[in-house]
Amino acid sequence: MITRKLLTSFCKYIWIGIWGDLFILFGSTQAYPKPFYIIGGIALLITAMHYKLVFFVALEVIIVTAHLAIVLSGVGPYIQVALPALLCFQLFIFFLMIGKDSRI
Repeated sequence: MITRKLLTSFCKYIWIGIWGDLFILFGSTQAYPKPFYIIGGIALLITAMHYKLVFFVALEVIIVTAHLAIVLSGVGPYIQVALPALLCFQLFIFFLMIGKDSRI
């Protein structure tokens, strides 16, 4: 039987994810969409962390980091490119290693 507490928790995190999607969609219509992408990405990251969606968490971290690197323009153009690229490489290595986890 589904308890009220479980249903409330489920609805709360689903709504956080929905609001994150709406922020991203609304941001795509704005002249300066980066803050909307960051807020929406963080909301989706919270939802993914709650449901333990490992690959989605990694992808959301990459997306939020890429947009934060662009917003924080003082970090330099090379770091703006290198940071998301290195996170993508890290996700690729993690993806390769997760299949070999049971053979060790």
